Formats: sequence, C-alpha cells, structure tokens
Amino acid sequence: MRFGNCMNGYFWNGMHGGYGGMGHGMLFFALTLIILALLFAVLVNNKKKKSLPLSEAEEILRTRFVNGEITKEEYQKMKKVIR
Repeated sequence: MRFGNCMNGYFWNGMHGGYGGMGHGMLFFALTLIILALLFAVLVNNKKKKSLPLSEAEEILRTRFVNGEITKEEYQKMKKVIR
C-alpha cells in the first residue's frame, strides 16, 4: 500500500516534474540565461554602430556651407548641435 501512495502522492508529482519538482526551475533558469544573453548581444551590437567622428562631421558641415547648401546661421546652429 505504501508504494501506491508514493506513486499517487509526493513522489510521483514532486520529483518527476510536478509543481514541486526541479524541472520547472531549471527550465526557467535556462530561459532566463538565454534571454539575458540575447539582450546583451543586442546592446553590444547597437554600440558598435559607427557614428561619424566629430571632426568628420564638422568637415561635412563646413563643406556644405562652402558649397552654399546652407546659410551662415544654419551652419552656426548645426555646429553647436554637433559639439
């Protein structure tokens, strides 16, 4: 009789994936690690995106001003924004 109670009680439900088992905890832990790894990869990838160095951006702005594409006021405003 004890064996039957164990099969229907704690032993069967608790140790083989029931609500009290460790299976769900391990799955949750693994999924959490995967999500954190993906989040880290996305954040690192976004930082690697190149933006123009300050001097290169100023050179482009200066070229646009010299070519007459922008006015002196626009040049000065954009230069302040760049810096």
